[in-house]
Amino acid sequence: MIDIEGQVEGNLVGLAYRLKGVDRFSEKIKADAEEMSLSLLETDKKSTDVLRYTMAIDESKFTDGYLKTVESLVRKGYNEIRVKNTFLEGAPYKGINTLLSDTAGNIFELQYHTPKSHEIKESVLHKLYEKSRTSTDVSEQKQLDAEMVRVSNDIPNPINVDRIKNILKIKDE
Repeated sequence: MIDIEGQVEGNLVGLAYRLKGVDRFSEKIKADAEEMSLSLLETDKKSTDVLRYTMAIDESKFTDGYLKTVESLVRKGYNEIRVKNTFLEGAPYKGINTLLSDTAGNIFELQYHTPKSHEIKESVLHKLYEKSRTSTDVSEQKQLDAEMVRVSNDIPNPINVDRIKNILKIKDE
């Protein structure tokens, strides 16, 4: 990842936090197991965001930087499993969220942001998201979600970001 960073004029941000914390991971596994009616072990095997990278690319170079990153990763043997482009008007979160697998089938997450979308995600949106995620009050959740949309509306969409299409490849079990 670090060698690609320079090729696309991007910055890997938050490398110190690329591994999900034990407490949050345990909490997520338990919730997912309950939601999917699976054992903890089965849920653990399906977890896709234990290892997570974030690439910040300038707004004017974002789409080309994303495409170059994907091209470099594919050349190295990585496979794109999912692409979710949420740089959309009215979205509560703006960014590109991808899942990739290596040749051994290990899955990791790679998020793409502009410097502004990353800064807003880290400073404001994450707090609102966590509060909404843990709230049991539907009215409060709706209010928090509306606030996330309002905050995200201040994030300009990168040039030609609509060229980045959503992808979902079903992984063979």
